[in-house]
Amino acid sequence: MKDLLRKKIDLITKKEFKIEKLEYDILIPEREELGDFSTNLAFILAKKLGKNPKEIAENIAESNLLLSLQEIEKIEPCNGYINFFINPVVYEKELNIILRDKSKYGSLAVGKNRKVQVEFISANPTGPMTMGNGRGGFSGDTLANILKKNGFDARREFYINDAGNQVKKVLAKSIYIALGMDIELIEGEDFYKGEYIEYVARKIKKQKGIDWINTHMAKTGEMAAKIILDDFIKKDIKFFGIKYDRWFSEKSLYRDGIVEKMWRYFKSKNLVYEQDGAYWLKTSEFGDEKDRVVRKSDGEFTYMMSDVAYFYERFSMRKFNKVIMLLGADHHGYVGRAQAIVEILGHKGKLDIILTQFVRMIQNGVEVKMSKRKGTFITLREAVEDLGVEAARYFFISRDFNTHIDIDLDIAKAQNSKNPIYYIQYASSRINSILDKTKTQNLKLKKSGQKSKIEFDKYELSVIKKLSVYPQLIREIGESYEVYRLANYTYELASDFHKFYEGCKIIGDERQDIRIKIIKATAFILCDALKLMGIDAAKSM
Repeated sequence: MKDLLRKKIDLITKKEFKIEKLEYDILIPEREELGDFSTNLAFILAKKLGKNPKEIAENIAESNLLLSLQEIEKIEPCNGYINFFINPVVYEKELNIILRDKSKYGSLAVGKNRKVQVEFISANPTGPMTMGNGRGGFSGDTLANILKKNGFDARREFYINDAGNQVKKVLAKSIYIALGMDIELIEGEDFYKGEYIEYVARKIKKQKGIDWINTHMAKTGEMAAKIILDDFIKKDIKFFGIKYDRWFSEKSLYRDGIVEKMWRYFKSKNLVYEQDGAYWLKTSEFGDEKDRVVRKSDGEFTYMMSDVAYFYERFSMRKFNKVIMLLGADHHGYVGRAQAIVEILGHKGKLDIILTQFVRMIQNGVEVKMSKRKGTFITLREAVEDLGVEAARYFFISRDFNTHIDIDLDIAKAQNSKNPIYYIQYASSRINSILDKTKTQNLKLKKSGQKSKIEFDKYELSVIKKLSVYPQLIREIGESYEVYRLANYTYELASDFHKFYEGCKIIGDERQDIRIKIIKATAFILCDALKLMGIDAAKSM
């Protein structure tokens, strides 16, 4: 419906005001008396034309292009805004479409099967995952699902940082320290420590022995990284319910000669220059704040060349139309150089980077930083185990990426309506309870022999309206990546359903048939929306 309104409004601005491609909003008003949709178009036009927005709104409200639409019951100008009231017949038709399409309702073809890669988490294999990894992980997983719902060929990928020598050296020294071995220490040098390092050290010692460890520092670090990846990161990701399409090894970029190929390309195109013995890539010519070192004076490539090779491999070899990366906000300095690399490679506009703010666990008004069991900083796995996977998935995506998330454990664990995921699942449980009764009582919906206009009461209409915006929501999230809106939507739908459930008699009422239809439609949409977030709709509670 929103698309239809926009199409007609665009025609009006072109025909009546000779203006094309105007940016304006069409929103759902917070108050019911203001209609089903409202636009600020008149204010935007008033700025351009130097006229009164109220007069413009009144003129547009009288346009035959809008009044001729059967879908619109009435149009009301209100203090410069234009409010649209939709004909209830539209919602009746939409209800029947939902019952026909079931879980496919909201599935779109806008993506045209174009290839999109969603890269998320990609944590360094140096220790268990952090809370920040969880936000990117659950958001990335949900976003990939929504992109698929939009018709994109979306692929999930984890980039394994397994080629850097510095990480391996620090890991190896950490293993040596954990095993009580003699090692030359540099003042101020930091190491990894904790139960997990002791576990890794014991495992390497058991498999290889002290003598091997003592004479193979680099391989010890490499082996430690592999154990951390396999025994911690991959196991945790499986526990969280995330399934990657590919685990991509940084080492393969060197093994397959892609890094060397990119180096030769930069040299041939005069994109690098030598300074102080090192080679610098001219990223500042492509929007970066400064040039970047890609090859050190000792001849070793920097991690920057791995990034270059990985972007080349994704865009030029695997032919992704778009790459979306989810990173913690502390990676903000990476954005400029990454976009510069992509532009150098000829793929400007194909990379989107989402920066996510941090997540904190709060209990009794105080941040929970330490694990009660171990006395160390809380890991993502411990946090998710404490919350439960489904609650964690909901809370970790429930806010805009630019907003910090404070998860109140007292609320997140509450078995009442203060806990949003409980409130949503309770709606699902109520839905299934009613549908089970219709089966046990063998209730069958009557098929009307003649078409007649259905009058909906306020509770019924509120639920149907919320259901009918689902396709538009899916499309908008596919464009904006604002996955938090899906979490909000499920809560709002649950709220409307609870009011409907408590305000309407269902079984045995003269409106039983239409209300059961509404309940069935709600079941399809709520179940699908939760599934996109990686959550199973509750059958009972």
